[in-house]
Amino acid sequence: MVLHIFLKDVHRLWWAVLATWVPLAALACLDRWRIDWVVSSPEGWLNLLLPLAWVCLIAMVVQEEPLADQGHFWTTWPYRWPVLLGAKVLFVATFIHLPALVTDSAVVASHGFSPWESLRPLLWKQAVLAAVLIVPAMALASVCRRITHFVVAAILIFGGAAYLAAFSGQTAPWITPDELRWEIPAMVLALAAGLVIVLQYSRRRTMSSRVVGAVAMAVATVLFACLTPSLTARLRMSLHPQQAELSLRLGASLPEPPQRLLNVRGLAAFVVVALPATLPMAPEGSELLLGPPLVEIVGADGGRLQSVIPSPSRRPGPSDLIAYVDPTDHGQGWLVLRIPRRVMAQFQDGPVAIRGRSTVSFVGRGETTWMPVGANAPVPGLGRCVSEGLDGQGVDGGGMLKVLCESLAPVSSLTEVRLWSPGTGRTWRHHLGDSAPVVYGPREAWLSPLHRLQTYFHLAEAARMPQSGSGWLVPPEVLTGARLAITPGSITGSAVMSIDIQHVALRDYVVTSAR
Repeated sequence: MVLHIFLKDVHRLWWAVLATWVPLAALACLDRWRIDWVVSSPEGWLNLLLPLAWVCLIAMVVQEEPLADQGHFWTTWPYRWPVLLGAKVLFVATFIHLPALVTDSAVVASHGFSPWESLRPLLWKQAVLAAVLIVPAMALASVCRRITHFVVAAILIFGGAAYLAAFSGQTAPWITPDELRWEIPAMVLALAAGLVIVLQYSRRRTMSSRVVGAVAMAVATVLFACLTPSLTARLRMSLHPQQAELSLRLGASLPEPPQRLLNVRGLAAFVVVALPATLPMAPEGSELLLGPPLVEIVGADGGRLQSVIPSPSRRPGPSDLIAYVDPTDHGQGWLVLRIPRRVMAQFQDGPVAIRGRSTVSFVGRGETTWMPVGANAPVPGLGRCVSEGLDGQGVDGGGMLKVLCESLAPVSSLTEVRLWSPGTGRTWRHHLGDSAPVVYGPREAWLSPLHRLQTYFHLAEAARMPQSGSGWLVPPEVLTGARLAITPGSITGSAVMSIDIQHVALRDYVVTSAR
């Protein structure tokens, strides 16, 4: 009976199936030839249009036997609801998941990965696709009376999710994504969607199913809004109870501020305060990665000023306090406060208290892989990396050396890339994803089976280099015989660092001149 219903759906919807295969094949071809982190405009749009085509196909196959109304002809047929649900699941698996798995295997094979050895991450990608797209689409289609109702609701929900993705603060490759902020709401929606499907196919309780779906979307939205970096760090820390909370303390001495802090003093609307700080030490074999702190200055008269964390959806204004931690060496660093000049007078005379917290990630380093310039080589713990020269795209028309790494797992922006010249002994350091061009239009490639990140070494002749600040420029002649060292980095744990500084006079730490 499952096969009978399946063949009936194929006979009626074969044209819609072929319509989804066309953009899938086009997307696979574009992904097959892409050798850059940045997606082309057609590939970016296909990553939006193909999911919409899939969900419309799901709605059509579900609406072949509508569930939201009473008195449908199919309810008199001699089969039980598991048979009908099984036929729909078979249709989706055959015409959505299987073609996607085949095209993903072709893409990874064309980039030097074995499809058989990559089967586990490819199957995991299909499981994620089912949880975040297929199952919710089936649930939505089961509570809609008409296909037109489904299309309107799907566009609204899909557009809302795209809006949250664009303004969530995770739009730059050098920002390590806060995966828990997405995973927890996605799990809530997937579980609720599964419950809605069971309710509809077993009982056809449309009103109850709609209530469950609406509550799940509201809960997921609230979770996404409330899961701040500090809270997600505490959730990660609960998985590692041996890691205690860390603290930042005011340094005992007043050393000379580094030049990079002195160079930001000239902002007319702000006063820059740099407090020497003693930072927690990283565990052996790890490094500390400090997130942007959220602090509050409490004056002697009870006045308060709270900092903001800039993001694409929250641009700092002229009255906002900005704080960040600038680490140096051996557990020392600076707590830098950019205070609006208009409110500095309220806090600069009397002693103030500075309280707050910041997320801390422990970064572990993998084995370093050495490779010559222009080579394509596997990197253990990362994937495959390739370097190539780009003419005329660097500073003042100079060239660039691009290093691109690809993997079936997410590529960390903490991966260090070093260019070493044996002749001169000099080393230039970069991280994957430390720069990105301006891209207009959709640039997400979430349907791609490969994760990519890259960095650039800018080349410039000695005569074109400025007199100062040119240490990041690479003379082209050193590329002959130069070698690249790629060291993977990944976050191995998380903690929360508390900030509690009492009775400090801000005027004693104002950055006043470039000495």
